[in-house]
Amino acid sequence: MARKKLLSEIKDSIRDLVFGMEDGLISNLGLVLGVAAAGVSNSTVLLAGFASMFAGAVSMAAGDYLSTKSQREVLDEQVEEEETKLSKPKEEYKAIHELYKAARFTDKEIKHFMKHLNTDKKLTLKILAEEALGIVPEKYDNPIRGAVTIFVAFFFGSIFPIFPFFLHDTKLASIIALAATGLTLFGVGAYKTTITKRNWLKSGLEMVVVALLAAIAGYAIGILFGAQLA
Repeated sequence: MARKKLLSEIKDSIRDLVFGMEDGLISNLGLVLGVAAAGVSNSTVLLAGFASMFAGAVSMAAGDYLSTKSQREVLDEQVEEEETKLSKPKEEYKAIHELYKAARFTDKEIKHFMKHLNTDKKLTLKILAEEALGIVPEKYDNPIRGAVTIFVAFFFGSIFPIFPFFLHDTKLASIIALAATGLTLFGVGAYKTTITKRNWLKSGLEMVVVALLAAIAGYAIGILFGAQLA
C-alpha cells in the first residue's frame, strides 16, 4: 500500500522532478565549464557553481509556485462562472442539454438526467466543470508540493557538475563534471521510462545530447571571455 502511494506521488511529480533535475544539471554544467574555460581558479568555479545552485533552486521553485498558483486561480474562476449558471435554471439546462446532445443522448434521456441533477447541485457543477471545461478540481497541481519538488531536484542535480572541482585541478575536474553530468542525465532519462513506458536508451541519450549542447555553449563562451580578459 505504501509502495503504491509512493509510486503515485512520483508519477504526479515526475514533470517537476525531471525538469528540476535536468535544469540543475545542465545549467550548472554549462556555467562551471564556461567559468573554468576562462582560466580562473577552482575556488572561483566553486563560488560561481554554488551561487548558481542556490539562486537557481530558489528561482525555479518560486517560478513554479507562482505559475501553478496562477493556473489554479484561472481554473477556479472558470468553475465559478459555471457555478453562476446553477442559479439560472434556463442557462443550466441549455449548457447540459448541449453537452449531452453532442454525446448523442435523446431529449428524453437528457430530461431524465436533469431531473436527477436538479436535486444535486454539486454533481451538476462537477459535470459542467469536467464536460464543458475539461477541469477536474480534484486533480489540480499542488503549488507547494511542486515548488518543493523542483527546489530539491534542481539543488540535487546542481551538485554533480560542481563536486569534481573540490577534488581535482580545473581541467580534470571539467572532464569529470562533464562525464558525471552525462551519466546522471542518462540515468534520469532511462528511469523516466519506467513510468512513461518509452524506449530507455532513446530517452537517456536525448538527455545527454542536450547536456552536451549546453556544455559546448558554456565552454565556448568561457574561452571567448577568457581570451578577452587575458
